[in-house]
Amino acid sequence: MNLEEILLMTGKFSKNIILSMAQGFANTYLLYTACELDLFDIIGEAKEKISVQEIAEKAEVDPDIIARLMQPLVIYGFLQEKNGMYSLTEAGILLSDKGEDSLKGFVLYCGGICARSWGVMPEAARQRKIPYSLAVGEGLFKSNENDNKHYYAFDAMMNYTSRNLLLDDSVKRYTGENIRKIADIGGGSGAVLIQFLKLYPQAVGSILDLDFVEKRAKANIKENDMSERAEFVRGDFFKPYDITADIFILSRILHDWTDENVIKILKNIRKNMHGRETILVIEQLLPEVPERESLNVYMNDLQMWAVCGGKERTLSEYKALFCEAKLELRNTYKLKSGEYILEVRLPSITSDYGEI
Repeated sequence: MNLEEILLMTGKFSKNIILSMAQGFANTYLLYTACELDLFDIIGEAKEKISVQEIAEKAEVDPDIIARLMQPLVIYGFLQEKNGMYSLTEAGILLSDKGEDSLKGFVLYCGGICARSWGVMPEAARQRKIPYSLAVGEGLFKSNENDNKHYYAFDAMMNYTSRNLLLDDSVKRYTGENIRKIADIGGGSGAVLIQFLKLYPQAVGSILDLDFVEKRAKANIKENDMSERAEFVRGDFFKPYDITADIFILSRILHDWTDENVIKILKNIRKNMHGRETILVIEQLLPEVPERESLNVYMNDLQMWAVCGGKERTLSEYKALFCEAKLELRNTYKLKSGEYILEVRLPSITSDYGEI
């Protein structure tokens, strides 16, 4: 009998897990508060180590509160302290705007958007409403459009997850080498399109998204030296648009929406397909039979409902949606980062000369 089995028998394991889960919000809000008050940026911008009083003045916060926030941040290893003076550790730098591959926006998204949504889940479930909309009074994507600070947090989260999407040459086995045009539908500021353009150096690409995204997308394209190969196209994927491509990308788009809206998105792409074009749907997949190893996907499924009313789906559920949109799933393959790519095309027509 191992330790875990003994703990389960005595009840200690269950109690520890419950207590840890119940108090997990405290860590979320510790980091969120520190990032929202720009504490890591204030400390990082100091030429030398900085005192609590100086931090409090710059943050415009009571020094006593700053002092109390500092202690757990030091213990967790985000800050280091000597003689009452503070500086950033490598972990703390990651939570500042200046940090390479900064996680500040991701933390602001989790604490300011996600946690707010999860906090009203019981009431939202009873009222059959989307938690975020109940908490804020408008939908997530409307908030993105209306509030630059809100969009900064959302875009930072999307960019972080997109940069960690591990594409490799195996993608070419399904799409072919001779790809000349790529369209990222709902592509935001372009992190995924830029990865595809690096994978296909002979191709050019387009980001289709709403106009308020344009400025950030163009800046990201320029930062990545893709100005000659990538463009931004204003468009709404719920409305008809005219765009040509060999590959249409839908990266973590469909899980944001209800089945009805997913079908609308797919049908609008289908109108731009005339032959052998491919849609690459990039999503996590729920297993057909629940399994412990997929706990993170089940938690993300709740997250999708909480923030935008969407859901994660099984492969069979996606197949049904593709069929409803008069499309056909051709291949499914898993990336090293854990997401799946679903290769979707127009239904095949077979003649005496083979597949058309």
